[in-house]
Amino acid sequence: MILENKSKRILLVDDSQVNLDILNEILKDFSRSVALNGKMALKIASKVRPDLILLDIIMPVMDGFEFLENLRADPATKDLPVILITSMQSAEIQEKSKRLNVIGYLEKPFNNEVVRAKVEQAINDTILAN
Repeated sequence: MILENKSKRILLVDDSQVNLDILNEILKDFSRSVALNGKMALKIASKVRPDLILLDIIMPVMDGFEFLENLRADPATKDLPVILITSMQSAEIQEKSKRLNVIGYLEKPFNNEVVRAKVEQAINDTILAN
């Protein structure tokens, strides 16, 4: 368990307000930013530099993979850790995820304990790597 969760910044990116509400509740002891699409998320990521991004794949304006390509192309954000939020895991999604350095997946519908465990593990791994 991370002792200082409020100092850890998570960017939640999803076009579903219901999903955002659920994630906000599960992760309420972390500092959170929210974006409803990839374009908005890119602006926030470059400004806030979150410790972790939870990213939906299917969104309007800019989908998750287009967001990831832009994120990875920017030297300032290329190394930010990303966990995908998805209800589907095809071979194509896994291939794109690997190419774009995605560190994990959260499946919908959310399991509170799994979300917490994966987020805490991802942040701990990031801290240890730096």
